[in-house]
Amino acid sequence: MSPVLTGRDSSPAADDALHGPVRPRVAAGRSWARACLVGLGVLVVLGALGTVLHPESPAGYEAGVPLVAVLLGVVASALVGPALGRAEWWWHVAVVAGIGGLLFVGIEVTRLAQAVEDSVVEDTAGAPAEAVVPDHRLDTPETIDGWSLDHSADAETQGAAESAQEGLGDLATVVTARYVGPDVPTVAVYGATFTDQEARGTAGFTTDTAQGLLDFLAGAGVTGAVPVDPGPLGGSLSCAGPGAEGVPQDVHVCGWYDRATFATVSVVGVEDVGEAGEAVRAIRAGMTR
Repeated sequence: MSPVLTGRDSSPAADDALHGPVRPRVAAGRSWARACLVGLGVLVVLGALGTVLHPESPAGYEAGVPLVAVLLGVVASALVGPALGRAEWWWHVAVVAGIGGLLFVGIEVTRLAQAVEDSVVEDTAGAPAEAVVPDHRLDTPETIDGWSLDHSADAETQGAAESAQEGLGDLATVVTARYVGPDVPTVAVYGATFTDQEARGTAGFTTDTAQGLLDFLAGAGVTGAVPVDPGPLGGSLSCAGPGAEGVPQDVHVCGWYDRATFATVSVVGVEDVGEAGEAVRAIRAGMTR
């Protein structure tokens, strides 16, 4: 007998073709709705947690901190869920809370690290002056290698020292000296030691030794100085030869500047800035204590 004709193919393949697979994909709208509801709950929990961890901050700000993290979790849950056929509430909770929680922890760790760094900076800035007093100072020994302190120039150098000290007040201790010798250049030093790092800032001196030296020499009327090797004491050292603006004939003018001391030095009896720098390095080393 021939099969009854119903006008319809009732095979499973035809049914799947008409209605889709036996396990239908989750409706996108329902997935988004559930993901958003879960996201709202997670956001409230993380916002409350942020407020507990940071009571000094506004509650709205702490709720806003994890907002991006939760939004990422919501988008991932709503988009991936339908593709995998996941409609269960636990799926949305796991994805939204997992992604949101991990990113929230990352944000908190970053904030904690920044807070620790800021605390260290604040402790250093707020430390007593003794904690940031320069670790070296200038003195005027009687002899330095082949140089001897020229006491015949005491009246001249003392007058310059008193004038400079009056201008700097308690911010720095001024030292002036002239050193001479039979086989060495004559060197006249006009320098000072900062009282502490706060005093350096109060006096208007920068912590950038190269720029500080340029400003210092410009204040002394000297321009056109070229950098030379500062030696083991570091900082910056520059010298200008005769012909540079502010430099007399037959004289080289140098200056050094570091975290603790600064000075201008007039050198007579050298041929070029290299020799002048060599003399200043030796004098600087001998005067540093």
